[in-house]
Amino acid sequence: SDDITCLVLRFLGGRPMTTSLHLKIRNDLTEIPRLAAEVGGLAKVWRLAENDLFSLNLALDELLTNTISYGYETGEVREISITLNLRGNTLMAVLEDDAKPFNPLEEARAPMLDADLEQRPIGGLGIYFVRTFMDRVNYARVDGRNRVELIKHLSF
Repeated sequence: SDDITCLVLRFLGGRPMTTSLHLKIRNDLTEIPRLAAEVGGLAKVWRLAENDLFSLNLALDELLTNTISYGYETGEVREISITLNLRGNTLMAVLEDDAKPFNPLEEARAPMLDADLEQRPIGGLGIYFVRTFMDRVNYARVDGRNRVELIKHLSF
């Protein structure tokens, strides 16, 4: 009765054990919702802010829609690789595909933001949104594959 110990623990959060996700999807637009569901599940584990999740999903959707819609011959079934890594407060997404060579940072036309809506051509805002919502975007053609890196500093 003279030796009493009291132990109190307080959980202050911490980083999740899972710090990466690697997926392969078919070059089919119906795969994008599956990817968004996977990313959404991981975002809960990583405790991503809603605005960061929105930015990531928008960038992935835009890039994948362009790749799937314009990068392959009709009916050609191929795989696209998506890798997400979390390091500290920085999220990196890497998309790799064997579609036609296309550097979205140089070859995508710049949107006409100052023109009236009626005078703007359809399209052209996707890459603008990717650049706006991500902190850094890199492109390289490596071993016959397009590689796009998206970097987002998170607002935890």
